[in-house]
Amino acid sequence: MFLRSLYRHLFGWKVISGPFAGLRYVPNSVGSVHFAKLLGTYECELWTHVEKLISLAPTRIINIGAGEGYYAAGLAWRLPNPRVTAFETEAHGRELIGQIATLNAVGARVAIRGACTSSDLATALQGVAHPAIVIDAEGELLDPANVPALTRAVILVEVHDFHAPIGELLLPRFRSTHHVEEVQSRPRTARDLPSPIRAIRFTPWSGRAVNVMDEKRPGPMRWFWLEPRSP
Repeated sequence: MFLRSLYRHLFGWKVISGPFAGLRYVPNSVGSVHFAKLLGTYECELWTHVEKLISLAPTRIINIGAGEGYYAAGLAWRLPNPRVTAFETEAHGRELIGQIATLNAVGARVAIRGACTSSDLATALQGVAHPAIVIDAEGELLDPANVPALTRAVILVEVHDFHAPIGELLLPRFRSTHHVEEVQSRPRTARDLPSPIRAIRFTPWSGRAVNVMDEKRPGPMRWFWLEPRSP
């Protein structure tokens, strides 16, 4: 509670590091830890890939399992042109996506939807030349046999192996059409503390600061970065 109050006093509800540094945020999150997002260390293993996605300048971004909008609003904020479609099953999450998008003046480009089916995904991809998909949901949706437009999409997918062997399902589906890179999660250390608060390493609060970066996952995680072989 002390760290949360101190953070709000120093920075307000704003992300202070990572690819979305400067993004205005909300006081809570949906389905994931909040403080790591404010610090900007959330999924810091993916920073390089998020920046790569941004550099590719997709013409449409689809975020499935959007939570409160960290990626949906963050990517709309970083990229001036593409429209973003954010799918989120939780009503409170959809409300917060709207709030964050409005706070960062990107609300007009962020469409907020509920659950995503294969049909919904196909509709969102229809006619889009260079789409990007960020997905934190069960990977069964990612099947080019059902949604052929996936073959032209850049995809960053969290692999929920603790539910089912999703990775072993996904790789054969995309091996012929995409370059595949696997990213592994790692524990946070004091070295991950963002520069605006790095001095806290030398105080009695160091251990607690590292702990709030912990994303409370059920075990080691991995992600796949899938980039089309043909532009």
